[in-house]
Amino acid sequence: MRTLAERCRERYVVSAKTYDKIAERDKPDGVMTLARLPRHDIADFRPDHRGIVLVIDGVEIPGNIGTMLRVADGAGIDAVFLCNRKARLTHPKLIHSSMLAILTVPVYEFESVDAASEYLLKKGFTIYLADSRAEKMYYELPYGHRTAFVLGSERYGIAREWYTKTDHLVAIPMLGKCDSLNVGVAATILLYEASIKNKLDFKR
Repeated sequence: MRTLAERCRERYVVSAKTYDKIAERDKPDGVMTLARLPRHDIADFRPDHRGIVLVIDGVEIPGNIGTMLRVADGAGIDAVFLCNRKARLTHPKLIHSSMLAILTVPVYEFESVDAASEYLLKKGFTIYLADSRAEKMYYELPYGHRTAFVLGSERYGIAREWYTKTDHLVAIPMLGKCDSLNVGVAATILLYEASIKNKLDFKR
């Protein structure tokens, strides 16, 4: 730990009470660093003709956002778009749950649903809204082209504006007593299905 500290440009020692307060997590390790997250310019985004984008709309729990970033990395998703952001990207729980995918997955934030949807449609993406009322199940869709999935808030779902931008809805069957899945779990199922068909060119 001393060797690591000696490599820092600036280093500070604080009391245990102060450290626990600023660490924002249970059982901190005793050392923290201050770093800037990568910044990405949407003008540099170059998805191929089978690119996949995850749109995180209004999700409030930092751990869920981090989980979705980790899934996006694992499934080879081209980018994550943020709309109606409710949690800061520097939240310790977000960074921890992402397993540092926050550093590897390009993340672009949009000021509004209009801006995000306009960009996606202009680039030829088909926008799918994750909605339990959809007639089509996720595995019934062929994908195979530029695809974007919108997943919404744990409490309120997807912002209503999205429903004026696309009529493509997709559902995950619920065969038990619960009526929905955790948003991170739902993202895992949808992203890997599209990735298998778009990235691996596998036909079910």
